[in-house]
Amino acid sequence: MSQTWTKESRNKASESAKKRWAKMSLDKKNKILDKTRAGWAGKKHTEESRRKIREARAKQNQVFDDKAKKNMSEAQKRYWASLSPEEHKRKVDIYRNAPKNMTENTSIEREVKRQLIELGVKFEQSKPVYSKRLVRMFYFDFYLPEYKLIVECNGDYWHNLPRRIKRDNDLQWTVDQSNNRNIVWLWEHEINVNKNLVKETLDKYNIV
Repeated sequence: MSQTWTKESRNKASESAKKRWAKMSLDKKNKILDKTRAGWAGKKHTEESRRKIREARAKQNQVFDDKAKKNMSEAQKRYWASLSPEEHKRKVDIYRNAPKNMTENTSIEREVKRQLIELGVKFEQSKPVYSKRLVRMFYFDFYLPEYKLIVECNGDYWHNLPRRIKRDNDLQWTVDQSNNRNIVWLWEHEINVNKNLVKETLDKYNIV
């Protein structure tokens, strides 16, 4: 017999799933994500599902004019301002505990990580930071806490898309406003050809 889900029961199930996810270890989360990726890799889509995927991706990459972006920004600010302190904290915690985008282990990030380990520099990977001014969450590819330095690894293609350019500009602005952090941008074509790129970059900051 099929079960009929009410809106309340769906909300309860969703909240319960979020709590279970938040309590999971990073290792367990990664195992679940690996299984999910493997399942999708072998999945065959119908023509209708492929059309919907194309439309969704096109919508994600669409370019909004200044007026539309301002309206969306104001709507987000009104929404967050309407929350109680407890609800605001709960939602921020969900963002902080959520897994980073599935591109977190790109080849260029693995190479930069290898170079940092080889140099003996302490770092935090995929560090979440919430910007109150922009009302959004950022994930630093690498953060060097001893030197308050952010290292971002930019794919030549993805970081030239409008959405990524906007995100990178917002991150640069956020860092500039903080006055206590610096940021360096390493590009895919540089990382792939220069195995000493990290050392040469950090030399400029007298780190290594």
